[in-house]
Amino acid sequence: MSPFLTLFWLALLLLAGASVRWGGPSEKLVALMYVAAAVLTAATRSAFELRYQEVELAVFATDVLLFGGLAMVAVRSGRWWVICAAALQCLAMLSHLGKLLNPTLWRLGYQLMATWSAWPAIALLGVGIWTHAKTITRRT
Repeated sequence: MSPFLTLFWLALLLLAGASVRWGGPSEKLVALMYVAAAVLTAATRSAFELRYQEVELAVFATDVLLFGGLAMVAVRSGRWWVICAAALQCLAMLSHLGKLLNPTLWRLGYQLMATWSAWPAIALLGVGIWTHAKTITRRT
């Protein structure tokens, strides 16, 4: 596993743990969805040398489900950070449609479109946890 991917998993799992300790219902649910989507993506994607040559339907379905879940949390909670995370996920989801519509799409371009939003999305989760913890601290 690359150092970049190792760092991503470490950050994701640390934030998932932080959501349990300091997050509210929205933060906990989004963290759970992120971990589930990351595990499902890792379990269903093809070998490294074959990735992003064509649309992997299981990864596409995972991204669609994650977008749907984030959109539902965004609508129910109204939290700005979840709305932003859902928008980022929508762009990642649309990258698969772009590859379906244009199979000759450059492999690296497809990869960047499909994966670039992961870091800002987990950063938004961190902001959500921090904001929730700060709000709870103010009330006490």
